[in-house]
Amino acid sequence: MRKLRLIPVFGAPIEITNDVLIGRDAACDVVVADGSISRRHARVEWRGQNWVVVDQASANGTFVDSQRVGEAGLRHGQELRFGGLPFKVAIEGEDEDVGATIATSGLAGATILAPSPVPRPPAPPAPPAPADQDSGTTSPVLPPPAAPPPPPRPPAAAPRPPAVAPRPPAVAPRPPAPPPPPVTASIPPRQRSAASAPPPPARTGRSPLFWVATGCLGCFGIVGLIAILLGGGFYARTRGPMDAVRSQLAEIEQGHLDQAYARLTTQAQSEMSFEDFQRLVEDHPALRDHSGSPSWFPDGSVNIVNDHATVKRTLVTSGGTRVDATFELVKEAGAWRISGIRLESD
Repeated sequence: MRKLRLIPVFGAPIEITNDVLIGRDAACDVVVADGSISRRHARVEWRGQNWVVVDQASANGTFVDSQRVGEAGLRHGQELRFGGLPFKVAIEGEDEDVGATIATSGLAGATILAPSPVPRPPAPPAPPAPADQDSGTTSPVLPPPAAPPPPPRPPAAAPRPPAVAPRPPAVAPRPPAPPPPPVTASIPPRQRSAASAPPPPARTGRSPLFWVATGCLGCFGIVGLIAILLGGGFYARTRGPMDAVRSQLAEIEQGHLDQAYARLTTQAQSEMSFEDFQRLVEDHPALRDHSGSPSWFPDGSVNIVNDHATVKRTLVTSGGTRVDATFELVKEAGAWRISGIRLESD
């Protein structure tokens, strides 16, 4: 049998070498004083070659890697949680890294070839200079001589005088007559009497102040209507889970445990018997003796995600003890039913 160690977040680890019963009851093998753990919460047993945890119909459940289980085998490195108290599982002789594969690169002896440069084509050779026939040497090439400028053009011939002089006109032209002076006439302005003038049109319609006041009142009315619609929608959405929790607390307070037990979901009833529900109420006096169940929770909160809801509130007993209660709800057949209750006292 290999030794099992349950390592909490704070405190010394719990070493287990044989089958043990864990719970809050003083008669248990391992006593854990936590409000989320039942009196007889779970058993840890050695079966064959493995450790196994078996839930004992606890109120807040047993979880392995965040999955609620009734019975499950344990492995090294898992998280085992009883209610709201987590532990790290350490089993002697097991290793968390068994089966790990280390991959190595196969390029240790590889040869990397660099690309060779592409040769450029040779430049074409320059044309050879003409050789001197007498001396056999090469003389430099001279540019051809410039063309001679064109000859100047001869001057144009002077105009030839007319052979006959022009004849003067026989009659001198008559000077033009002066234009007639413009005719101006003064027209007296038309006189209008004050009595004949039409009166100015009368002003009709509302004043600008009236329209400003009407616009402001309309804006306030629209904002108020939106606030009423949002508040009403939120209240209608959260009313179902709150009514379910309030009704169960009222039935427990009045002693109708069978009706309060009927408000649990089908899965919760299969995991918790009616006797376990009675023991849960007996172990937590805040469920049956608290300050009341108002229709609205000023000291709590409601969170709804699809068909799941969480209602949190604080229960105060007649002795002044404050207990934080969390109710998990699930919507079944169109009605909200309670799937879990977690109580944590201060």
